[in-house]
Amino acid sequence: MNEVEVFKYEALDAIISNFLREKESNIRDILSNAYQAVAKELYEAQQALAGKNQYDGLFHRWLAHINYPPSSAYELIGVHKERLRITEKQIEVFDTLPIGLAKTISTKSSESTPTKAQAKSEVLNGDIDTLKAYRERIIELESQAKRATEKAEQAESARQIAEEKTQQFEQLFGEQSMYDASVTKVTNGDAITYAVYSFQEDTRSFIEKYAHLTHFGREFDGMIDEGRVEYLKAIDSAMDFLNGMKRMLTQQEAIIIEQ
Repeated sequence: MNEVEVFKYEALDAIISNFLREKESNIRDILSNAYQAVAKELYEAQQALAGKNQYDGLFHRWLAHINYPPSSAYELIGVHKERLRITEKQIEVFDTLPIGLAKTISTKSSESTPTKAQAKSEVLNGDIDTLKAYRERIIELESQAKRATEKAEQAESARQIAEEKTQQFEQLFGEQSMYDASVTKVTNGDAITYAVYSFQEDTRSFIEKYAHLTHFGREFDGMIDEGRVEYLKAIDSAMDFLNGMKRMLTQQEAIIIEQ
């Protein structure tokens, strides 16, 4: 069986391509106007028969008589109801939409979530004009919303952790008012005494983090000179600080500077 060749405007010469594009546009306009007109007729018929006992079930029997599926009828009725709700400017856009897209954004579920409501708003503003693009936009917005929620949860988790650490710190070392704004420079003797636990913890963490470097003899032998110099600078700075601390602590009477 021979495959049907795919139609492409680009494969035609300019004259026939433009001619057929115009015909397609005209046909779509006719169909658009037709479904809007049918939606209006169905809506008016339903409204005339609604809420009256003597007409109970008559609308469905009438739909069966004209061989019109109830599900399709109620979809178009929803389209017309939507048209009655929106602004005149939005109606201009709405009337040009493909029937599938018009039906989709006319359902109650089209505003069931913030992302769907935004996508619908973009359709009515003229930014989206196909059902495929509408569905893709919802997926995009839902993905953005998910990332935003995850970031908010991470921020809240970080806040709670920081709050817990602050509470733990104050339980061990007293309120942070004993410290200056940097929280690393103590301002009285009691704070220096309490800070020993923080100093121990930070020192232990530093050693655990970089202990593996003491086994990198071969790697250090092969490193560039610039890297070796930077390591040595950092080590010298640390040694100067630690030796200074050791001298202060091994004096017979440690000097505490009050500010």
